[in-house]
Amino acid sequence: MGAPEIRSLSLVECEAAAAIIASNELWQSRYPYPAERATFDLQAALQAGELVLGAFNPALAGVAWVMPRGAFGRYPYLRLLAVSSDAQGGGAGAALLGAAEARFAGERQFFLLVSEFNQRAQRFYQRQGYSYRGTVPDYARDGIAEQLWSKRLS
Repeated sequence: MGAPEIRSLSLVECEAAAAIIASNELWQSRYPYPAERATFDLQAALQAGELVLGAFNPALAGVAWVMPRGAFGRYPYLRLLAVSSDAQGGGAGAALLGAAEARFAGERQFFLLVSEFNQRAQRFYQRQGYSYRGTVPDYARDGIAEQLWSKRLS
C-alpha cells in the first residue's frame, strides 16, 4: 500500500470515522465513546470550523480532529487521533498528524494529551517530534493521569 490520501472529512463520512473511533480498544475499555456520540461530535466539530481529517487508502483508515484554539485558548490541540486496527503501523497516523501540523504551520506550538498508561502512543508522538511537558491527574477520568505533549511548529 502507498501513502494514504489525507483530506477533510465530509459530514456524511463522520459515521465511518466514528466507527473507527468506537472500535478502538482505548475507547472501548478506558474511555467509552460510542459511535453515535462520536458521529455527533465530529459533525459538530466540522460545523464549528474545526479540522477533521481522514486518511484514505483507499477506504477510510483513520481520523484526526484538531481544535484550532483548543490548547489554552491559543494553540492547536489534537483532540483525537484514531486509526483502524487493520491500518495501524501502516503510516496513516503519522500522515494524519503531519497533515494537521501542516495546516497550522504558522503556529508556535501544537498540543495533545496522552494517557499516562498509553506507552505505545507516547512512543509514537515522541517519534513525531513531540516532547512531554507534564502530567494532569484525573483530567478525563478519575484515577487516570493524562500527559501533556507539545511540538514547536515555528
